[in-house]
Amino acid sequence: MTGDEENAGHPREISRGDFIARAKEHDIALAFETATNLNTVATARRGASGWHLEVEGKQAHSSGVFGAAGYGAIYEA
Repeated sequence: MTGDEENAGHPREISRGDFIARAKEHDIALAFETATNLNTVATARRGASGWHLEVEGKQAHSSGVFGAAGYGAIYEA
C-alpha cells in the first residue's frame, strides 16, 4: 500500500527507495496505474480506478484475527 503517491517527496531516489526495495523482494504485485512499457511500473499518476475484490475469511475483531479466531478477511486479501 502506498500513502500519498501524489506527493512523493524529493529526491525521489530516497523517497521511493523503500517502495522500490520492497517491490524487488516479490514476484508479483497489483498495480492499478498504467506504465509506459512492460519493464517499468508507474509509481505516481493522476487518475482513478474502481475494482471489487472478494475474499473469504472468518469474521472477527481485529484484536483476535491472529489468535483462536483465525485469519480475518483483510489478511486473506
